[in-house]
Amino acid sequence: MKASIKWLKEFVDFQLSPVELSHILTMTGLEVEEIEDIGDDTILEIGITPNRPDCLSIRGIAREISTNLGIPLKETHVTLDEEGDGPSIIIKEPSLCPRYVS
Repeated sequence: MKASIKWLKEFVDFQLSPVELSHILTMTGLEVEEIEDIGDDTILEIGITPNRPDCLSIRGIAREISTNLGIPLKETHVTLDEEGDGPSIIIKEPSLCPRYVS
């Protein structure tokens, strides 16, 4: 899996070099196979083992970095535009389905 250092920093604020970060990730079971500079970003090629599906996303890798460095994850806010041309949905049992998002 390829992971951008810039993208990871959107989720956790760390000040490690790519080499230091790759060492920490490799020691925790996420083997960094390659470090590649592309423009003003660095891309890590990370080998994810089958027992670590929690790290199959940028947020999952950021969570691993956060845990190992003792740095909190940044809160991410998702906004939802509830207006649109989609179908009209009526929730008949709000206690069973408090919200529907298409």
